[in-house]
Amino acid sequence: MLAENGKGAMVNEREYQRRIRRYRYQCDTERNDCERQGRRAIISCLITTIAALIICCMMVRPSQASTSNTTSYSSGECSALMRWPVSDASIMKRYQAPEKQWLSGHRGIDLNVEEGEELLAPADGMIAFAGSVAGKSVVTIRHGTLHGELTSTFEPATTDLPVGTMVKGGRIFAHVEGSSDHCADVCLHWGLKGADHGYTDPEGKVRAVTIALKPDG
Repeated sequence: MLAENGKGAMVNEREYQRRIRRYRYQCDTERNDCERQGRRAIISCLITTIAALIICCMMVRPSQASTSNTTSYSSGECSALMRWPVSDASIMKRYQAPEKQWLSGHRGIDLNVEEGEELLAPADGMIAFAGSVAGKSVVTIRHGTLHGELTSTFEPATTDLPVGTMVKGGRIFAHVEGSSDHCADVCLHWGLKGADHGYTDPEGKVRAVTIALKPDG
């Protein structure tokens, strides 16, 4: 009787240990499944986030390009505020700023041209003057706020366009003709004034520079 009770106790003990092992195995399996599911969730979240960032970048780039086109500038790219008023421009004499506004200097640049050569508007603007100044044939273009209130003056130059005519940059607006004693009729003198009526160097406006736009605010 005691022997049978002892055997029964051993069987119960083995069954208990077997159930304990099964329970631990199930717990380990469930824990591994949970960890795998957690890793999958993290990876899925990362993929979704990266995809969203890529889509946002693709949407922002065209918007930036559109903005830069309306201002004629683009961030980080080379651009020039103006263009040369003649084809194949060759400088005969460069700008020489006077030490004082009332002192002598060379308030513009002289370009090598031929009589009758077409003049191209260096930027959008309006014909502000066309006529004779101290016996010299002069045409003036006022470029407006987009170009910093700059005003271009050309001599010798004549035009058939009336004062007030709007001209586009790069379009013909006048010809190298008329009277001038500036450089023996072999050059075009291009002067450029700012909003303060002070002269500035035209060559610096046609030189391509890298322009970085600052965000508003």
